[in-house]
Amino acid sequence: MQSVYLRLSEDIDVPAREPGVLSEIASDEGALVEAGALLARVEDREARLGRDRAALEVEVAKRQADKNIELGIARKSLVVAEAELARAERSRQAVRGAVPQAEVDRLQLELDRATAQILQTERDAATVMVTAKLKEAELALAELRLERHTMLSPLRGRVIEHYKHRGEWVEPGENVLRLVRLDVLRAEGFVDAAALATDPTGAEVSLRVNLPGRSETTFRGRLTFVAPEVEPTTGQVLVRAEIENKDLTLRPGLNAEMTIIPSDGSGVSVGEENATARSPGEPE
Repeated sequence: MQSVYLRLSEDIDVPAREPGVLSEIASDEGALVEAGALLARVEDREARLGRDRAALEVEVAKRQADKNIELGIARKSLVVAEAELARAERSRQAVRGAVPQAEVDRLQLELDRATAQILQTERDAATVMVTAKLKEAELALAELRLERHTMLSPLRGRVIEHYKHRGEWVEPGENVLRLVRLDVLRAEGFVDAAALATDPTGAEVSLRVNLPGRSETTFRGRLTFVAPEVEPTTGQVLVRAEIENKDLTLRPGLNAEMTIIPSDGSGVSVGEENATARSPGEPE
């Protein structure tokens, strides 16, 4: 396939996600950035304080949720109350009138109180545990809110343009900078439909390009798209391939030649004789 054009595979405008003053632009125009790298930041002092406060509230809630000591004391009180009531009952059985009924009633009340205290402590423990989980959710929300003040690179690429500058106010959804991906480029061209016996989507491709100061260089890639419709005037279909460009040798806008390599290894090179290929938008 002749006259294939190399184009950007991804061209992204990176927006702000929170309103505020743009406090930092971390990457200059023209800089190469890795995926996940900091690109810019909206002033985040208030969000940072909110995150710190939420973290402290989680710590307090976790400490309050530790009811082991209270529950242990309540259980020991229950054991003591049961033992005292049992002794009183044995004394009454051994010697009639040895323990007044009022004392037995008092000991029974102490036992009931100890039992109720255990139940109450267990309920309190469940409540504070839910509160602790709520505080953890609030902390996660505060961390998300803080993270939204940063603009991170979604891909490995080059910063092309700053739309906003440090000190300017930005609104959510307002574009701050433009980023393009260069480690994978898109090759687009037209191929004679008669040369495609089957759908070659996913097939390997070989791209040949003449680079300045170098001999013809070959790159590998994969066919990602074959248009379902045929151009009625030319009998050709649009195809796209993704080309690996890890060393950033290739540049968008270059012309190249591309061969589709089917699974049987035979090359399909279109654009010869009466089936001359053209790039999108090229005059017939």
